[in-house]
Amino acid sequence: MIANNQLQNHLQEQNPPVPPQAVALEIDPVPLEVRKLRVANGSRRKRDLAAVRMAEELERRGRMRLAPATVADNARGAFVQVAIQCWRAVPESTFAIWLSPLRCAGADGSTLFLSAPDSIRTWVERRYLTLIREALQATGSDYTDVEFVSTGEGASCL
Repeated sequence: MIANNQLQNHLQEQNPPVPPQAVALEIDPVPLEVRKLRVANGSRRKRDLAAVRMAEELERRGRMRLAPATVADNARGAFVQVAIQCWRAVPESTFAIWLSPLRCAGADGSTLFLSAPDSIRTWVERRYLTLIREALQATGSDYTDVEFVSTGEGASCL
């Protein structure tokens, strides 16, 4: 198990994830709607999955705005409160491995955007999204939902 994780980390260091690019979607010979329909019908083709994920990421980026100072302060405060509640709710080692790499990436309306390296982000989305969302709603802030974006998407609010 440890060797497998080390191998995955090594491969990811050699081939870091490429951020989504709108140009790649524009020159794709298969329309995005067709790829989305294939994925919705259960396709596991890597090209279909990658194109749909790239389109979703670009859509998230489009909705995420770089926050003005007051919104950034509110987002930062909400994020810090969420981090404290998560720290209290999970074992210290779990927090250190999976939740401490999370960063506040911005905010839009009632959505707080968090970022982390892709390998961590995927696991946290699957395992801890409910915990994070409940902690966010318990803070009493204006933010009621959480979405994840890839690392390196511009300025963070922390």
